[in-house]
Amino acid sequence: FCMGHLDVLAGFDAVNICTHYTRNGEPLPHFPAGDVSLLDGCEPVFETLPGWADCDWEKVTSFEKLPANAQAYVRRVEQIAGIPAVMVSFGARRDQTVVVSGQPAPSALFHLPRPAVFGTSASPVVTPAPVVL
Repeated sequence: FCMGHLDVLAGFDAVNICTHYTRNGEPLPHFPAGDVSLLDGCEPVFETLPGWADCDWEKVTSFEKLPANAQAYVRRVEQIAGIPAVMVSFGARRDQTVVVSGQPAPSALFHLPRPAVFGTSASPVVTPAPVVL
């Protein structure tokens, strides 16, 4: 997954992550989506992590240059979600998005040969190769 707006969370003493929901005190296996009435009696359960100070975001050029607590926040969300973060952004510009350590570069994820005329007999459909994370 990609995580955006990491800079918006800077400056808080603590950052909460909703880890799951309960209904009438019982944990729910998943978010009760669909029918709004399913939300009656639901309560979010939060895990609190230490926040991080605002920094000079212009100097952040890699995941490792993010504040340590921001890195820990991303890693904890990965654990809860059960999937790795691939990119993290901390601003609107392209250069304010970094690839998370140990993950393939975005070009490796999205680069596919593009046929001249997609799906014609003269130019067959290109099937992407599997990406191993």
